[in-house]
Amino acid sequence: MKKLLMFMVPLTMLVLAGCSSSKITSSWNDKNQIENPAQFKKILVVGLFDEKNRTLRRQMEDQLAQQLRSEGYDAITSVSVYGPKSFENVSEEKALRMVNDKKIDGVITIG
Repeated sequence: MKKLLMFMVPLTMLVLAGCSSSKITSSWNDKNQIENPAQFKKILVVGLFDEKNRTLRRQMEDQLAQQLRSEGYDAITSVSVYGPKSFENVSEEKALRMVNDKKIDGVITIG
């Protein structure tokens, strides 16, 4: 009986801890932005994955870009434009230059 109790108490605590919920406590949106949404001509999809998840990154970027294209957006993936190490060890200024040089005006990151 004591062994069963020693097993059940931690298990019960683990189950109860795993059942915690989350909720949104506040939100904000720019009313002007809702009335006048931004219009992007070219969107870059960037996957924020480490080297060992290169295949997953490519799949995620391709899938999101395809969904955006099906909605009428001109979407491209960072892997297709810049290669698998696209923004690795690149400063913010250089990354912005790289994006601007390709006439990209919107970026979506996933990870």
